Amino acid sequence: VGEVVRERHPAVLAEWAPLAQDIATAAAVFSIASDVLPKPGRTALKELAAEVAGRAASSLALTERGAPGLAAALGADLPSFTTLPKPAAVPGAAPGSEPPRPEASMAGADVMAMYRARERLAGADGGLALMAAACLQAGGTRFANALHESGGIELLERAVAAATMLLAASEADSVGASQAGEAIDEGTAAVAHEAAVSFTASAAAAAAAFLPRLMEGGAEVCSRGLVKALLALHASLATSSESLAASIGRMAAGDAPAMLQARMDVVTALQCWGSGGEWRPDLVTSVLLGPDADSFSPPAAAVAQSPREMLALTALLGDLFPMEWPPPGAARRPGQAHPPPPGMASRAALARSLEAVTAPLAAILGTAVLCEARILRSALARLAARAAGLGGGMGMFLSGPIIADLTAASEAADPLAAGRRVLEVVVPLSYRPALKAAFLQLECGAALARLLAAIASPDAAAKHAAAGRADEAQAVATMILEAVTVLISPDVCLDPSASKERRSVTDTPPLLEMASLVAVVLGCLPRLGACAHLAGRLLRATAGGR
Repeated sequence: VGEVVRERHPAVLAEWAPLAQDIATAAAVFSIASDVLPKPGRTALKELAAEVAGRAASSLALTERGAPGLAAALGADLPSFTTLPKPAAVPGAAPGSEPPRPEASMAGADVMAMYRARERLAGADGGLALMAAACLQAGGTRFANALHESGGIELLERAVAAATMLLAASEADSVGASQAGEAIDEGTAAVAHEAAVSFTASAAAAAAAFLPRLMEGGAEVCSRGLVKALLALHASLATSSESLAASIGRMAAGDAPAMLQARMDVVTALQCWGSGGEWRPDLVTSVLLGPDADSFSPPAAAVAQSPREMLALTALLGDLFPMEWPPPGAARRPGQAHPPPPGMASRAALARSLEAVTAPLAAILGTAVLCEARILRSALARLAARAAGLGGGMGMFLSGPIIADLTAASEAADPLAAGRRVLEVVVPLSYRPALKAAFLQLECGAALARLLAAIASPDAAAKHAAAGRADEAQAVATMILEAVTVLISPDVCLDPSASKERRSVTDTPPLLEMASLVAVVLGCLPRLGACAHLAGRLLRATAGGR
């Protein structure tokens, strides 16, 4: 029974809903009967009975009283906010502008009180799962509007804030268990993490189902608190051990799929504020400057950020931007035009929002490219690949800081290290037609030639060999040659339907830049070692081109 009532699938929830009263009664009897067992077994069975009773109570509330009943049940189970005194009005604010809302916080003791009361935690978890299921079924828009009238936005904000705090607590337990030995029981930490992941998955699923239904029904939502809570939850999910492992291709079984699904559900919920409708605050402004930034005059630049905050922000932008366009691989089908990008309206709305907050985005690009953390540069590459598909000169905007850092790498004190960091971003992005076009306009080929000359000159080669860095120099030279190969290929292009002769002019470097590239490669050829065959292939390609 415990496994059945934990299931979030709408069909399963609907199947046992008529039996909720019987299940609750059976759970109470089971709890009383377990008193005769020894303490270890008795505790576990009582917790299971409390969980079953809590989930059955939420189902019963929905069945008997509909959306208002579910809202009342969630309101009783979820931790409440503590509202601080209302702040004073901002001097010089525009007439009619929205004043700052009172800051609300959730006490950690209240969240832990919900966690320790297993019936209450299960009731909130199950109620959020029922909320998501009801919104996804036929008549979900009517249900969402009824829940909205019963305080659904505030309930969702409380659930999301509690989920963020539960995740933080479980992550702290995991760190303590690994670093403090026996101080924290690993089994207890695992149970706590499983409960936190389950509650978070239910809260994220409820947000992803409830908010789009409200939008379909024409509701206008202005909730800075909910946006803040969703942003905080996404930051926790994006920097969790499960997400970090998945970003480097090492996702394991267990809680990872649920965490990644919750992350995508939070993104779905946030996109309701970025679809070009009347919901406030503006999504992109909230992400880059904070949810309160559009109440009055926004700051000129973003505030200082920790590495974790920058990674979370970069990952969030990568999640929010639409899928890449042109799609990966489309440029390898010459003779066929690219299909039109999906979601034109949302792409245009995002592009308009970005126009007002380009300074913080440029700061992120400039910092992340030079960051030693490879995981941050990986997130940056994903962000740039997706954002380039928005059009409107976005490719040039994104490429500017990257090519500037590439140009500076050849003159750095250690061009090998500086070049490696930038090239790990440049190489994958050069395969994206929109960014390749911008790279060509910014003379990326010339910058690559200067960097190759800096790391493969006779003096540099001798210095690298003496320092034991010859293999690193080979790796950097290989990346340079790969990027150049893509730049001179007419098959990676914006318009595959054009003739090869046309693409050889519009989608490759100019003749003078190509000549300088060939000269540098020929000059460095004796010192390229194992990657000399790549240089030979590149030279043959240029000889067969223009």
